[in-house]
Amino acid sequence: MKDHFAASRIIKTKLTPFFRIKGYIRQEGLFQRLQKALDHRLTIISAAAGYGKTSLLSDFFTSLKESAVRVAWLTLDEEDSSPVQFLSYLFASLENAGVPLSGHKPAAERSF
Repeated sequence: MKDHFAASRIIKTKLTPFFRIKGYIRQEGLFQRLQKALDHRLTIISAAAGYGKTSLLSDFFTSLKESAVRVAWLTLDEEDSSPVQFLSYLFASLENAGVPLSGHKPAAERSF
């Protein structure tokens, strides 16, 4: 059986947030709300383009990594909408975070 996940082209920059922008000022209130959101299963962040969602999340990601929290980053584009491509990126981001998935890949591949 063809290994769909290995065959998929993974763009590694989609698995890590960009570095902090020079002059970025942390929004402490929003940052603390994100810390409290860790107690929930799902948190949705919604704002118009240019309001700093990615900068905030990148800063939060870095903070979690520095605290030795297992955290994954995944940036998706329209081209990643096929199930195989999406799962390839999802598995890659989770593996990048240190989540062992070796037993799950064959089952996911069989489903396709």
